Amino acid sequence: AESAPLYAALEDIVVGLLKLDRGDARPDEPLSRYGFDSITLAEFGRRIAERFPFAQPDPTLFLTNPTLAAVAAAARARADELLVS
Repeated sequence: AESAPLYAALEDIVVGLLKLDRGDARPDEPLSRYGFDSITLAEFGRRIAERFPFAQPDPTLFLTNPTLAAVAAAARARADELLVS
């Protein structure tokens, strides 16, 4: 799908941030299952913004998109909105 490269990049961030083994992050698993807390979610958002400014991560991104696949889809949708406007 169109979001595959974006998903892979977000997975790389999660694996590095939480020191998981590659493949441990599952697309539809709640982020909270990986040990995310407010501090690591804030860092995740900062790293997303650093690498993908178009994603415009904010605290609601993770509240309304609780899985890695949902975060990738939301980031892609925000990018598409920017391209249209």
